[in-house]
Amino acid sequence: MKKIFTLIAVAAMALSASAQEISFTEADVVAASTSAPLNNKTFSNGSFSITVTDGEGKFAIDANNAYFGDATAQTKYSYRLKTGGKSQTTSGKARFITLNAPSAGTVKVCARSASSSSVRAIEVNGTSQSLNDANAISVEMEGNISETNPTGATKVYPVYEFSVAAGANTINFADGAINIYSLVFVAGEGGGESGGGESGGGSSTTGEAGDIFFTEADVVAASTSAPLNNKSFSNGGLTIKITDGEGKFAVDANNAYFGDAAAQTKYSYRLKTGGKSQTTSGKARFITLTVGGAGKVRVCARSASSSSVRAIEVNGTSQSLNDANAISVDMPGNVSETNPTGATKVYPIYEFTVAAGDNTINFADGAVNIYDITYIPDSPTAISSVTTTATAAAVKKYVENGKVVIVKDGKKFNIAGAQLK
Repeated sequence: MKKIFTLIAVAAMALSASAQEISFTEADVVAASTSAPLNNKTFSNGSFSITVTDGEGKFAIDANNAYFGDATAQTKYSYRLKTGGKSQTTSGKARFITLNAPSAGTVKVCARSASSSSVRAIEVNGTSQSLNDANAISVEMEGNISETNPTGATKVYPVYEFSVAAGANTINFADGAINIYSLVFVAGEGGGESGGGESGGGSSTTGEAGDIFFTEADVVAASTSAPLNNKSFSNGGLTIKITDGEGKFAVDANNAYFGDAAAQTKYSYRLKTGGKSQTTSGKARFITLTVGGAGKVRVCARSASSSSVRAIEVNGTSQSLNDANAISVDMPGNVSETNPTGATKVYPIYEFTVAAGDNTINFADGAVNIYDITYIPDSPTAISSVTTTATAAAVKKYVENGKVVIVKDGKKFNIAGAQLK
């Protein structure tokens, strides 16, 4: 499957209160200057912020495209914050970034060395990781196919994770200039595992983050044998189970982008409900969504009819799936003779509140198509389980079958923080 996560990156996408992203846009573009236009400049999202200290005016923001992620999901960013030199504290020439976190947690940084020939490090609170372009992987993306690139092979750079404390944290880059495309803060117990131990004699019910989408391996046609009836799909702390008495559900290939003007996710497969939800005996049709703790789910879905607005409902809360709400985004990878600007429709993402345990997804107006469901717990444990109060060396990262895998305490997690089975 070719999936372009051009966010929020992590997961990008409208983020919940527990995950906040700072990235840069055309409106932020500014050249380096001795007037130091970015000195003491603060960028914020909710209660998460970064402040630039730039005594010499070396910092700048410019347009530059780069993908970050792994083989499964990639975020495309189009602007970057350039530090213009190495960090320092010399009076009048100070150059560093202060990251202000509302609580302990994890920060995920999309960054590259400013030199294509030099490996440079990014350091948060004394913990350092090397920005090495050699660790980039190649992912084939349909949207990037051209005469000179027939497979759409695209470099995807790794995302770097650090533990942060509540309040001020310092980002340094002592080896030389670096370029930062995005920072995502995820609240948690940034110093170790949470929610996994016993409390009062019982296990915590706090859930792990999870993302369910569909691949070529899931493809199945609708059939009276109801191949998807009672079928479950799971990832991390999220499970969906299909009830399909008549065999109307199916999974097929279909490309669609979801997100907003800043970040877009491309999905290549969808779950088709085949009709409206109902509870009639022998003909029941609905989806049960099960999570380990209260939180939010973000649903990428469309009406199955291009001419009809249909609703998706979670626990009685309904939102209309209206293609008229799609926006057009110019994507260089989608430029062609008939589409010289690469104009691409991007559909909105719908967010719902869910409770611990079973939640019901209905679609009473008619058939809908679901491309992705992402669960973000109010008190995430999977992300915080990956963090550590020790050094970054205590968390091992490697690529397995084309995907970034994080190992801590013998447990494996994906780059979004969800535990792998």
